Amino acid sequence: MDRRYDLIMASVFVAVGVGVLVYALNYPEPKVHFDDIGPMGFPVVLGISFVIGGVWQGLSDLEVLKTIGRFGIDEGKADDEEDLPASFLKALSIMIGSGAYLLGIQLLGYLIATPIAVAAGLRVMDTPVRRMVLVALFFTAWGYLTFDTFLGVSLPSGSIIHALAKSART
Repeated sequence: MDRRYDLIMASVFVAVGVGVLVYALNYPEPKVHFDDIGPMGFPVVLGISFVIGGVWQGLSDLEVLKTIGRFGIDEGKADDEEDLPASFLKALSIMIGSGAYLLGIQLLGYLIATPIAVAAGLRVMDTPVRRMVLVALFFTAWGYLTFDTFLGVSLPSGSIIHALAKSART
């Protein structure tokens, strides 16, 4: 496995995190305050997370490179982890599925599109069916309770579901 690419990606994450932090911390103060955190609270947390994650990954990569004794390819390891093979087709499937989820959440709503998307992603990764269903349902319920119920963030109800509900009332 060529650790130079991992080190480059760790550096990119640190750079993006610093960029997000600079933007968020220089954002003009709003005239009206709706909460204590303000509009840039999430970008600040995101930027800090990117910087910490990138530094952590970079230090890990440097430690591996120091153990190997050189930059470059670790001859003792394969590109894929044992029992977790990566493939271009699986990665492409997950990326296409993510785009389909963005469309599906607008059409079907969060409560229908999310378990389908999570289950499909887990299926691509060859997860056993029982675990796939349980994780998809748990993740959907957790997301709904966290955002809709506790934080008061309205999740998409879906234009098709909304239209069906409207036609059922008439």
